[in-house]
Amino acid sequence: MSFIMKYKEASLADDMAEERRSNAWSSLLVVHASYPAEDDFFEHLRTHEDTYMEEMYKYTPEAKKKDGSWKYRKFNFEGSDGSKQTGGLPMAYLSAKSTIMSAFINGVSVVDDTGDEWLSKDQLTKAIKAKKDVNLTPLQKSVNYVDWIKQLWGCLTVEEQTHVMESMPSIGA
Repeated sequence: MSFIMKYKEASLADDMAEERRSNAWSSLLVVHASYPAEDDFFEHLRTHEDTYMEEMYKYTPEAKKKDGSWKYRKFNFEGSDGSKQTGGLPMAYLSAKSTIMSAFINGVSVVDDTGDEWLSKDQLTKAIKAKKDVNLTPLQKSVNYVDWIKQLWGCLTVEEQTHVMESMPSIGA
């Protein structure tokens, strides 16, 4: 079972949901261990994300953007029974991926100080916040934000990309 599907199951199962989320988080960390370089990690995830989307939404036209690429984030569609449905990658997975992305951007390790134990998602989130709270220079903050935007850019629709570009202040004016 793919690690993304584990997130889907965790979100569907109220019983033992916390244990399933923990197992899904551990699976994502194992992928991180196999692909410790940032680009390799996210490239590997994209392959799994494409497979998940293909398996779940192959016959759902609303799951694709105009250019034919997948809408990984939330989208709405009509189910086979006529009901309104929501699709996309599981929110818990996107949240976990975002946390690891933040760790990469902020130079935070996903293992404890001894290097023996994986950090839980909560522990990693706290470590990232602590690192962010350190006084960064405006240049460091700007580089971090640009890196963050570059990671997210491919997940945005053309309309969302346009909105981001329009919301940025004119630089150097």
